[in-house]
Amino acid sequence: MGDKINVVSLNVRGIRAQNKRLKLFKWLIISHKADIVFLQETHSTPQDNNKWSDEWGSDIYFSHGQQNARGVCIMTRVNHINHNVQIDDTL
Repeated sequence: MGDKINVVSLNVRGIRAQNKRLKLFKWLIISHKADIVFLQETHSTPQDNNKWSDEWGSDIYFSHGQQNARGVCIMTRVNHINHNVQIDDTL
């Protein structure tokens, strides 16, 4: 397979502010041509799911966390990757 996939991981220290989030998304797409992005400390809530996915333009998988754990997400921009998760519960 000759396709290159760009993966980025960042601690964003909160992206609830729309201007910060949109600048980040643009930077990831244009400057890094990111296909898969792992974000820490998103400070997201369940109410953010649809809006952020629309702004990103593709799938986002959230774990919003608790009061002391501020949430993470995985964002994808590649349609040719099989990103179905299978859990091996035999471990």
